[in-house]
Formats: sequence, structure tokens, C-alpha cells
Amino acid sequence: MKRILALYIAVPILSFLSLAPTLLAHHSTGAVYDLGTQTELKGAVTSVAWLNPHASFLFTSTDQSTWEIELSSPNSLQQEGWTRDTLRKGDTVTIVFYPAKDGSHKGSVIAITFPDGRTMKINDHWMGIAGLPKQ
Repeated sequence: MKRILALYIAVPILSFLSLAPTLLAHHSTGAVYDLGTQTELKGAVTSVAWLNPHASFLFTSTDQSTWEIELSSPNSLQQEGWTRDTLRKGDTVTIVFYPAKDGSHKGSVIAITFPDGRTMKINDHWMGIAGLPKQ
């Protein structure tokens, strides 16, 4: 009886501990991106990846530099009204984002403005949870 009770206690604990490294592997936005700097660029979307854990897109700015821009998760984006077709290859947009701390051409999006004047922002709710300033 004591062995069975020990198994009922040990199995959930060991299961949780086996997942801990995976749960901790997700990066912190503040660890990767400079949250004290906002960059704005205009250019064209060259590809979009609607994948977990973060949707992302490649962007070529008007100065011909290419940037990899990270969005939120597809689920979070859908809660804000985004669809797979909100941002498409060939779209000309203006983006505001937090640049990567390491100087690479990567960023975490804050807002995207389309030529028709429509602006799509990152989810303010999730930004608050992440400790980022709401836009």
C-alpha cells in the first residue's frame, strides 16, 4: 500500500520535472529585444510564417535591409482579430518594433500600419503580462 501511495505522489512530480526544461526554454522578450528602443521601418513583407510559438515574417525595408520580425502566438493574434491573411507576402507596411539586443536584423513587433491607414497592434493584454509597456 505504501508503494502505491508513493507512486501516486512520485509520478506527477517526476512528470512535472521532466517538462521543466522545456517550459523554461522559452525566451523572455526583454532578454532578446531592447525594450528601451523602438524602431520604425517601411517596406515590404517577403514571407509570413503562421507557426507556434510565435508567428513571424520577413521584411525588406526601403533601404533594402532584411529583417526577421517576431509576432505573438497565432492564438493571441486571432484573439486580437488577426487571421492568416492579415499580413501577406507583398504587403507594403510600416512596422514599429523592439530591435534585437545583439544588433542582428531581428525584432519584436509593436504595431504594423497598412497603406489604408489600418494599424494592427500586438495584444496589450499579453504585453502587460510580459511586463512590456502597453501601446
